[in-house]
Amino acid sequence: MTNNPPSAGDSDNETRQRIIAARAPVLHEVRPPAHDHGRHRRHGRIARPALYRYVSSRDEIIERVIIDRVEELGEGFRPLFEDATSFAEAFVAVSLAAVNAARLDPNLQALFETTTGSRIVQVMAGPSTGAESGFHDFVKGFFKDAFAAARASGELRTDVSDDAMVEWIRGVYMMMILREDLDGEREKEMIVSFLLRSLLPGHPTIDITEPRSQLTAPKALRRKAPTTRRARS
Repeated sequence: MTNNPPSAGDSDNETRQRIIAARAPVLHEVRPPAHDHGRHRRHGRIARPALYRYVSSRDEIIERVIIDRVEELGEGFRPLFEDATSFAEAFVAVSLAAVNAARLDPNLQALFETTTGSRIVQVMAGPSTGAESGFHDFVKGFFKDAFAAARASGELRTDVSDDAMVEWIRGVYMMMILREDLDGEREKEMIVSFLLRSLLPGHPTIDITEPRSQLTAPKALRRKAPTTRRARS
């Protein structure tokens, strides 16, 4: 086995990206032995010390491959914003394209097979902050300019942050990707009638910050305190 050390001009991040790129084809093979780091080393002909110095785990490789592939797909969706006459039109088109691309893309499907689906779901539906927020950050960056333009033109609500909207969008997309009973008409209906509507302006402000001591249940749900009867003497 050949050990290919990084060149002197490489930064740690550049070396890490080269290692991840070399590992990607292994992950696209259907059902390799679980956590077979030996295959990852052999595929790129890199020694164990170099692999573990720059990449902490197979999960990290999987996460980066997923995000890289989604970024590639996302580039194909950007013209949909340019061709649309409104934010609503563009958002519906992008949403339908994103959900169906995730379902049909052979590389993402291969990752579902090789990871039993669990890791790809964790990445796509992962946290919005911290070390594992890479997918959230990508989606937020993808919509950033469209959100800004839509707010400026009064087409997007201003009382909710980009982070909050992206969390909601990711959750709905993931639900739709995982469901096998939705046809194109039902998908569009869900996006237009519910997801898009929740992003548009005109929603009343709801205050749920009432002090806990003043919170009361609806009258119909209140239970009367049990009455006690005095025992007869």
